[in-house]
Amino acid sequence: MKEAVFCTELKNSFNQVGCFAYKVPDNPVFKDMPTRFHPKKPFDMVVNISGLYVAIECKMSKKVEGLSTRKVEDHQVTALDRVIETGGFSYVFWNIRVKLNKEKGMEYTNKCVVLPWKEFKEIGLIPVKDVREKYIPEGLLGKNSLFDISSFIERVRRER
Repeated sequence: MKEAVFCTELKNSFNQVGCFAYKVPDNPVFKDMPTRFHPKKPFDMVVNISGLYVAIECKMSKKVEGLSTRKVEDHQVTALDRVIETGGFSYVFWNIRVKLNKEKGMEYTNKCVVLPWKEFKEIGLIPVKDVREKYIPEGLLGKNSLFDISSFIERVRRER
């Protein structure tokens, strides 16, 4: 499973509930080499929730691990900060897809942890223990290639 698939599932989830979601396209490559003439992608998605501009950077893990801002590239940090400075909202949606393993007691297979960019940037690293105990249980459930994003939409509306 690739991050691009997760982004598409997230985009479809927003579109299904009436939000406008636009997945920023990847830059073109020529013979497996990116060209130097194209700007780097600032973030993965832009969503309009009731007139509110939300920038989303998508990340994906195939195992439960600590969540770190080190996985966000410098140009993305700048773009996410700039969105906040101009009155918008920035979030990191971290998809954790773990195959069900009864021996390890894992009860989840597809959860999306939603992290407000400003808070996540200040924390820098969320330890594995906290990811397991706090963030995964509160994460958005992914089912049938869609995520239940209603709680996120309400959260953004309240922050207005």
